[in-house]
Amino acid sequence: MIKRLTVVLLLQFVFSLSILCQVIIPQDTLIIPSEYGQVSSPHIIARSGSLIINQSDSLHLISHENFQLIVALAENMKMMDSLFVDLNKLYAKDNRANQQMIDNLNILLEQSISKNKLVLEEGNHQLNQILPNLNRSQLALEVAQDELQMANEQLNQYGKDSRRKGITYAVSGTLVGLVLGLIIAN
Repeated sequence: MIKRLTVVLLLQFVFSLSILCQVIIPQDTLIIPSEYGQVSSPHIIARSGSLIINQSDSLHLISHENFQLIVALAENMKMMDSLFVDLNKLYAKDNRANQQMIDNLNILLEQSISKNKLVLEEGNHQLNQILPNLNRSQLALEVAQDELQMANEQLNQYGKDSRRKGITYAVSGTLVGLVLGLIIAN
């Protein structure tokens, strides 16, 4: 009898454990299967008072207001992405225009440097031709200066000589006139 009682108690204990271990799922329970996170399915809206059983590791539950906020944020991000794309296109266009301007300026600079080199070479060539002529001109001026000094000295000498001659002729004429006047008077 004790054995029966023990068996009955044991059975009753096992039966009560099985009843306690069973999970009773209420009517308004929402079960999210583990495959839901791998498939791109539309979002599930839980009703108020619902019990949610999430069997997926990759899902996070949020409120409807937060979901709407995330949707609005995603739309704003799309707008920002399109704005970024537009700005990137404008930047690329301006960058191409600037690069083309830089290339044109480099070409003009190279042409200017080339022309300046030609002008410099031509100027050096003309200078090399002018320098010997200038040296010859300077030598000719020095020779002309020397000749002018000699001519000036000769002119001064001639002036002195002609004054002496004039004085000599005047004194001689006066003496001859005196002598003739004495001779005639006597």
